[in-house]
Amino acid sequence: MSSHINLREALNIISEVIINRPKPLREFDQIYMRAGDMLLQAEHVGRFFNDKNIVFIGDGDSIGLCLVHLHHRGILEKGPKSVHILDFDERIVLSIQHFAKHFGIADRISAELYNVFDPIPRKYWQNFDGFYSNPPFGASNSGRSVEAFLMRGIEATGKESVASVVIADDPKIEWTSQVLFNTQKFMLTNGFLVSELIPMFHSYHLDDDPGLKSCCISFRILNFNESKYSSTELRADQLQNFYGDNIPLTIRQVKDLTGGGILPSKDHEMINLIL
Repeated sequence: MSSHINLREALNIISEVIINRPKPLREFDQIYMRAGDMLLQAEHVGRFFNDKNIVFIGDGDSIGLCLVHLHHRGILEKGPKSVHILDFDERIVLSIQHFAKHFGIADRISAELYNVFDPIPRKYWQNFDGFYSNPPFGASNSGRSVEAFLMRGIEATGKESVASVVIADDPKIEWTSQVLFNTQKFMLTNGFLVSELIPMFHSYHLDDDPGLKSCCISFRILNFNESKYSSTELRADQLQNFYGDNIPLTIRQVKDLTGGGILPSKDHEMINLIL
């Protein structure tokens, strides 16, 4: 991190983002990053995404808001030109939209409902300069759920694109190494090479495994092939154990019942996929 950052001001700004984000839903592997790690992550990817148009494939952590808010307030010297967030949780989408309007950054950050089960919208095919994702960690499916999020990011990015991905990383836990290996192999197969990996970079508010860490792995495209639109729905076998053991992807949308407000309970309902 740059030595001249005002740590108190930066964390106070991040606290505005944290207060704004909805309560995480553990059944969807929504596990939120801790505040100090959010600052480190935002500063890191701000440099990596500098002056680029970036799409986020999901963003429960609200790193997208952190990036734009910190850059807009002058805390971060570098940051993306624009951020567009695709998420299936309407609570997250509305919270981003309301926050952006309140703080005058709606020209820099936007959000809309989208589920990775669905094909990437045609208007976003090979349209962005890079993508970011902190997907479900894939402990029960060898990272197949991670690959689903990465595939959508790849479909949405074009020539000279970059990517930043957050996945579990703990040498003491065997499945994290297997997912990390499979993730790198998947990206290499799709023309991306690893440009940087920061191991065990983040920690989480996770009751059942508070010591679990994640890494930030960055990629840049080596072989880009401009192609016609070919995005399709996920296959049935890709939905299995998506959010954990015996928790498949069956929910199309988390519906917000508060209009972007905050209630202590009963603030959402589930809308199922129609398969």
